[in-house]
Amino acid sequence: MSPPRRLLLSPQAAADLTEIAAFIARDNPARAASFVAELETKCRSVAATPDLYPLREDLAPGLRMAVHGRYLLFYRDLPMEGAVRVERVLHGARDLSRLPVRPHSPAAEPGRFRAPGRHGRDAPRDP
Repeated sequence: MSPPRRLLLSPQAAADLTEIAAFIARDNPARAASFVAELETKCRSVAATPDLYPLREDLAPGLRMAVHGRYLLFYRDLPMEGAVRVERVLHGARDLSRLPVRPHSPAAEPGRFRAPGRHGRDAPRDP
């Protein structure tokens, strides 16, 4: 078994996680933190076994998808870079035919996210 790949987050995936956490924190800040921790665990699982999840070439070249509850993690396996890049984290009710996923670019953030505190009216686009 090969070692897990480095986990990267696209800027949009980082923004998605912030929006998800802010939306949940409006009602339950503790749950927001624990849910983001669950999403982080799922991202690490994806990085450990990226080929386990289905390709979604219908949405974008090289895109794969993992599911966590009602949320979908869209990512690309980048074996030449020894990394997995999470492109988006979206609610499953979104219209995936309109999914804005850009072609792979090298800019990405290391895969660590901190849940924000209560953010009032900041809510994700897809509750």
